[in-house]
Amino acid sequence: MPLPDTDVIYSPIASSQSPLGNLAERPVTGGGPFGAPTSFAADPASVRIDLAVVDDDLYISVGTPQDASLLRATLSGAQIEFGDPVTWPTGGNDPVFGRSDAGVGLVNLPDRTAQTGAVPFKDGWAWVADDLVAIGEPDNYSETPLDLLGDTLLATNGDVVVALTNPVRRLNHGIVGDGIEGAGFAVINDDGTVRAQVVLDAPDVIEGRSAMLGDVTGNGEAEIVVTLSNAEVGAWVAVYDLDGTLVARSTAIGLGNRWRHQIAIVPDSAGPVILDVVTPHIGGTLEALRFVQGRLEPVATIGQYSTHTINSRILDGAYIGDVNGDGEWEALVPNQPRNRLVALSLRDGEFVEKFSLETPDKSRSESNIAVIDWQDRTVVAVVSVDGVVTLWMTNP
Repeated sequence: MPLPDTDVIYSPIASSQSPLGNLAERPVTGGGPFGAPTSFAADPASVRIDLAVVDDDLYISVGTPQDASLLRATLSGAQIEFGDPVTWPTGGNDPVFGRSDAGVGLVNLPDRTAQTGAVPFKDGWAWVADDLVAIGEPDNYSETPLDLLGDTLLATNGDVVVALTNPVRRLNHGIVGDGIEGAGFAVINDDGTVRAQVVLDAPDVIEGRSAMLGDVTGNGEAEIVVTLSNAEVGAWVAVYDLDGTLVARSTAIGLGNRWRHQIAIVPDSAGPVILDVVTPHIGGTLEALRFVQGRLEPVATIGQYSTHTINSRILDGAYIGDVNGDGEWEALVPNQPRNRLVALSLRDGEFVEKFSLETPDKSRSESNIAVIDWQDRTVVAVVSVDGVVTLWMTNP
């Protein structure tokens, strides 16, 4: 593994991060029952984890607010063997995997704004650089100037990029770390031109850091999903087409300072559903919404789950995919104490609990959930609040 070199040009590596939301962009297929967890101690300040597989080796990135430890793991029989970590500067950004002739590393993208995301896009990346969305490679990229939300995370379906814009202070809630929310979004083409822009009327805001992209209506076309909110009625889910036209919305919660955590757009056999968690800090109800005659209607709910820690910028605290390889998707979500991951499936209009993964010593995790296939096995990983990394692996 090379030492950090910010001058190296890396090509993208597929990882456990998904630009579509928490839905598995590359569905896992390893399957089988999970064995006992494996743990190792990382920096106590660690807040997120990402996984990538290159040449049969598992690469693990464990990020703090300022840097990331990158280490390589190998599989010996059913045992994971961990190499020595190398610390990479990230400037407060989520780590992004890349590969060069020198090996696997973490990518340094020009002028990337702290606390923003970068996503693989076409043959390069899309990332935020101050008030620009940059698209391309580190040495050759387009620049799209926008009035960006300072900590926006970009979303992409491979054809367009969506960024939150028009930062405002008109909702005194601060659920994701500050009191600044986006009051609009922009849809950007692969050549950097703006396809559409939407600006909300007061008092509404987008309460979150990103949009989601996927087919909500079942017409085979991608739509944009955002969580809207105001101080009077709380949060609701809204769907727009790629030209910025409102397509559908859910009912608002009905009380101010009540949030919905949007999780994923899932192509369910009975029709696409949007998964969200209603008030994840107060009870936490997992909800499935389906597009019905121009509206988003709830088709199933279940409590009590917590996919987000109040004031945290980490919004991928759930994972959606076929985790155990039985041909049915699961929503992997933390329980309220956040010491157990629960796998839930939607069957005949009801959520069904299938299995759960408990952290060692019932330690609390407030990180994201990372999931990837590795040598015919599925690996699930989280970081606890004391910096201990826990991995569960299926037995094929």
